[in-house]
Amino acid sequence: MVTVHRRHKIDAHGALSPLEDACRMAGPDVVLVHGLLTFPRISFFAQDAWINRILRKTGIGVQHLLFAMRSLVTPRETCVIVREFSSIPLVVVFPLLLANRRKMFFVVNHNLQWAVQRSLERVALRTLSRLGCRLLFLEDVPCQLLAELRLTMPGCETLLHPVPETAHRRSQPGGVKRIGVIGHFRREKGIDFLLDHLKKLTPKFEVILGIPNPEDFRRSSRYGGDSWFRLMDTGPTESYAKMIASCDVLILNHTPEHYEFRASGVVADAAAAHVPVIVRDLTVLSHQISTPVTVGELFSDLGDIENAVDRVNEMLLGGNYDFERYNRARSSAALAHFFREICVGDESKQWK
Repeated sequence: MVTVHRRHKIDAHGALSPLEDACRMAGPDVVLVHGLLTFPRISFFAQDAWINRILRKTGIGVQHLLFAMRSLVTPRETCVIVREFSSIPLVVVFPLLLANRRKMFFVVNHNLQWAVQRSLERVALRTLSRLGCRLLFLEDVPCQLLAELRLTMPGCETLLHPVPETAHRRSQPGGVKRIGVIGHFRREKGIDFLLDHLKKLTPKFEVILGIPNPEDFRRSSRYGGDSWFRLMDTGPTESYAKMIASCDVLILNHTPEHYEFRASGVVADAAAAHVPVIVRDLTVLSHQISTPVTVGELFSDLGDIENAVDRVNEMLLGGNYDFERYNRARSSAALAHFFREICVGDESKQWK
């Protein structure tokens, strides 16, 4: 029997969930579309990675086509926010979207990063720009990069990455005692390289490693059998949220080739829990932790991690970061106001 494999694990882009509330609060003429990248894994082909890859790409293409067909019967005055998309299938179905000439915005998540690295993705995004596709860039519109890629994006906007609600917040007083590292164990997360440096700090701090795929970590990491840190399975949503709130600071070591132009949901989840984050000084991440106020620290080299931890420690002892202001600016209510502005906009902001 062919079965569909669904893991009850954390949503990789779950921190974007406030967009749904924001659209609902913005009014009945603003709707959110998501799920265009969702396609279940079929267990029958579990050992055939290439077959699963083909099936997934086909499924994503079908999702984009269904979205385009549904858009044909959606009232023209409705403003549509598309939470995530794939550039290549969107190019194929975009003529159907143009036919209805409604206001529609596509949130850029991984698309720009892929366009930098892959020629076909770059051509697809460039074609979308020429067709008048309006994008919402998380954190900042990278004008210089868009010019280098020959992407003309009139009518595009900046969208602050939302901060979700959480029932778990950091409650322990004082400075840094517990350092958290969290994320899927895979190359672009740079976890092993980060642990190289954190091991030197263990006499001063407790290190907690939250991994939603702990078996992969035990099997593939050079630290898979070590016990100088505490390993937690953060696959279940509740475990993930509790682990973040139990830390005094989180450290992310995202690599530039995968995250130079991407925001991080972990930063948003940490801000919700009032936990500062230390991130690499990358284009989008640096904007994300500093707008409208700073909720973390930056590092350029892993050798500077200890100094960054010391800066967080000073901030926590001296009055903490202004998480309340940061979270208000990125709340569902604030984003609802933003959506009303761009969706109501004047005629010059609409497709012609």
